[in-house]
Amino acid sequence: MEQFFVRHLSAADLRVQAKRALIPYSDHFLATAVRAAWMGRNNCEAGGFFHHRPADDMTRVSCPLVARIVSAAGAGLAELADCEVMPFEATPQPARLVAAAMWDELFGGWAGFGGG
Repeated sequence: MEQFFVRHLSAADLRVQAKRALIPYSDHFLATAVRAAWMGRNNCEAGGFFHHRPADDMTRVSCPLVARIVSAAGAGLAELADCEVMPFEATPQPARLVAAAMWDELFGGWAGFGGG
């Protein structure tokens, strides 16, 4: 799946650095063997921490960059929508177990959503 999305993002001339790490914001899907991708940006690449602050407004957003990212991700999703079989395998069992433990620890598992 990493190669799939890197291909689409690179085609849009976006700098991509894929990392294989469990991310609590998407890896609950891994607990059920559904592959997940999370896109984000590093907050402290050059040593200067930058995060949300009261002065944030739309002047700090690059609308053309956001449009390129969304278009590239959308192209990938459109390609997936046309697939009869996903072009990547299900999440390996060891990763599912680690993700399930993280999901339980951080969010109370499915019980945290009234499902268990």
